[in-house]
Amino acid sequence: MPSYSDKFAAERYWRTVKGLEQVPESSGPRSLSRAMMMQLAPASFFRFHDDFVKLDTGIWTTNAGTGATAFAATADAQSGIIAAASGTNGTEANRMVNLYTVGRKWSGDLYAGMEVLLKVSAITDIQFVVGFIDTHDTLTTPVAVVPDIDTPTFASGLGDAAVVAMDTGETLKTMALCTIGSGGLAGATAAKVDLGTFAPTADTYFRIRIQLIQNRVEAKVWTEPYGAPVFEADAVGIEGGTAVRPIIQIAGLSQTSRTWTIDEIELWQDRRTF
Repeated sequence: MPSYSDKFAAERYWRTVKGLEQVPESSGPRSLSRAMMMQLAPASFFRFHDDFVKLDTGIWTTNAGTGATAFAATADAQSGIIAAASGTNGTEANRMVNLYTVGRKWSGDLYAGMEVLLKVSAITDIQFVVGFIDTHDTLTTPVAVVPDIDTPTFASGLGDAAVVAMDTGETLKTMALCTIGSGGLAGATAAKVDLGTFAPTADTYFRIRIQLIQNRVEAKVWTEPYGAPVFEADAVGIEGGTAVRPIIQIAGLSQTSRTWTIDEIELWQDRRTF
């Protein structure tokens, strides 16, 4: 088991495990290394993986605007998926769907991270965020977490956040890491770091990975399969001691509905501070 005298052990250990997961089971000595690491991983940090054979409402909350379709498991989908649709309502604010965990059980001080595999039916007229937030004034009703990505602003009442965002209705039409932090951090003012020029391909799965490291955050995005170009960003701006929750928010910017599909979500963090 790795030593936790190094405060970055969990984050580094997770990267090692994820790297080994790319190794085939039948690749000789590496297969043994992979198996050993995967056996050690649960004892070293908390790890939760949801393949969405069903949408467990004890873990996830989903809500949608008028005419939009909240996330739900898709019947007979092989290996499990959930899907949501922005709908065709004439009011833009109604064409939005939230998915977030029931509680705030994650933090930067515990090196929380998440990885989401998702796709969208079209890449025009879309808006979304994936990441961690504390809360905001109207969480139970879909309200844009990042209403302006060009000069980043966050929903009213939100004090700590680290999200990958995209909004094709803004000047920046590709993805960015947007952050804000409480407690007098350098990043207490909303900020963003562009994720290169990454934009998804219609109806093609892509991954978003976010790693909290105390008051820092790193983000990576890439298109499946693993090995495609990876776009990265690093920022300061989330208070590590604040309890946060994972959130995925999707929206359609026109009355032509967009369907979003999530194949899997993985979450992890240290079991306790060391």
